[in-house]
Amino acid sequence: MTDRIIRTRECCDMVQFTNQHLRRLEEVGKFPPRFRLAEGSGKTGACGWKLSVIQDWIDERAATTAHRA
Repeated sequence: MTDRIIRTRECCDMVQFTNQHLRRLEEVGKFPPRFRLAEGSGKTGACGWKLSVIQDWIDERAATTAHRA
């Protein structure tokens, strides 16, 4: 499988969080940080995550939750 970049909408759909909540989690280091897709794209420029990074985060959360159950 080739890794690909996912944008905000797809990431939000995957984890079932709003973009605002994702930003809060990123700020406190509880969610993988997004990265800029283009140089000089400014504060509102295109950004995203590697799909594998988000899938790993989901898998870690699922494993942690399974241990509590």
